[in-house]
Amino acid sequence: MYGNILTNVQIAKLRQNSAISIDPYSKSNLKESAYTLNPLGIERLSDNGKWGNIIELNENNEEIILLPGEYVKVVIKQRIIFRERGLVGNFIISSSSIESGLLVVCGQIDSTYGNDGQAIKFGLKNLLDVNNYINRKTRLAHMQIIDYRGSSFDPVKLSMEEKKVWKDRIIDWDIFGDDGPNYSSADEV
Repeated sequence: MYGNILTNVQIAKLRQNSAISIDPYSKSNLKESAYTLNPLGIERLSDNGKWGNIIELNENNEEIILLPGEYVKVVIKQRIIFRERGLVGNFIISSSSIESGLLVVCGQIDSTYGNDGQAIKFGLKNLLDVNNYINRKTRLAHMQIIDYRGSSFDPVKLSMEEKKVWKDRIIDWDIFGDDGPNYSSADEV
């Protein structure tokens, strides 16, 4: 079936077949149906309203302080490359971010992402009224991979029974002598 979230075994097979690349890769980050992502560094907004240079976290578990209410951009340590069309990566906030009072703003990456060297970046806001901390081991989000490969080549086909049900549900506006409601005037709504 197309469009399902891939399991850890399926993600491992995609890596093995070079359909995706995760670098650096850690087997401990591979979960049942996702891969955990960690920060490499942050960018802060300067007084002139421009994003500054990346402040990189080091391997010695050094922490970066996030001030109360501060919003930063986080550059993700892992480089993700999708080499095949039809793969989509969705990001889900980790429960540790929720517990830490960190709001992670993230979206998705589409097919063939990373082939031009793009880095994944998230927005990160400290929701607490006190300083907060992140380091290279902080689990910010999990990437789920959804496989849509082949879906355009394998359209949905309805059985005769399904066609009958859908035919009965479709309203033919011509029967009623119009083409549906008219919302041209705010007074009519």
